[in-house]
Amino acid sequence: MMCSKDELLTVVVLTYNQEQFIQQTLDGILNQETDFSFRILVCDDGSQDNTHYILKEYQEKYPAIDLILRDKNIGILPNFIDAISKCDKEFIAFCDGDDYWIDRGKLATQIDYLKAHRTTDILGTQASILFPDNKWKEPPQLEQVKSYSYEDLIASNMLLASTVVLRNKHVNLPEWLMKSSYGDWPLYLLSVENGQDIRVLNKVTTVYRKSIGVTKKTATSDIKFLKADLYIYENLMKNHLKHDWNAVIINQIFERNYLLMGNYNKHDYFLNSFKLFIPLFFNNLNQSGRIFKRYFKTIIKR
Repeated sequence: MMCSKDELLTVVVLTYNQEQFIQQTLDGILNQETDFSFRILVCDDGSQDNTHYILKEYQEKYPAIDLILRDKNIGILPNFIDAISKCDKEFIAFCDGDDYWIDRGKLATQIDYLKAHRTTDILGTQASILFPDNKWKEPPQLEQVKSYSYEDLIASNMLLASTVVLRNKHVNLPEWLMKSSYGDWPLYLLSVENGQDIRVLNKVTTVYRKSIGVTKKTATSDIKFLKADLYIYENLMKNHLKHDWNAVIINQIFERNYLLMGNYNKHDYFLNSFKLFIPLFFNNLNQSGRIFKRYFKTIIKR
């Protein structure tokens, strides 16, 4: 990698108790072959293992690394929000402290693409998934470049954070995000609501460790994920996104509540499910058959 005062990009690395993985993460970033300079911002959230010692050793060797070593754990989202607030370069890239890059040309390819395609504001790539039992899952084949609309992004987050490079819009992340379960998707939604392109290159550049480290805590409950999505939708609609997107968000709120109703039944939370069933049924009579079917089907098949 090159190093100078005229850095083009900040690579954000969030880490907590990842002594097993952080060296591989940093090596994948430092091995990038670029004709531009970039900064590596590592935010350690009060690790209790040897992560911070490893980080200090790397910083002594590589001046492009900036460290934030917290005295105590403040949580994933406060750590994320603080890191984003310190990004002052034209572009932001991410690599979580338990993931790693395997393509030395990752950043160069993405920056070249973003410079050539000014209407694209977020660019991801494909990733291989590594599970705790050392089994692998390779991504499906896409078009050479897969394009997504803003409506697609509202429906779901199709981007793995550790593959992403985005234009830095210097978004002031809202206070409610502190209570969210994840920050990357809201950041994307707040950055490109004016209709800019979201694209994914059909190129594997990254290894994503599934259900390992920090992400393990948030990967255990379908109910938790659905409720997290609802929290984000409701706050975006109340406070941030243009009214043009309200109908799309309202539809997604319905879909998440529809899924949540059934999942409550599957986990024996029958009262919670019934409380959702009543308003869903009577406020969406045009879909009453679908709602009725899922409600009773998930009771019978639990």
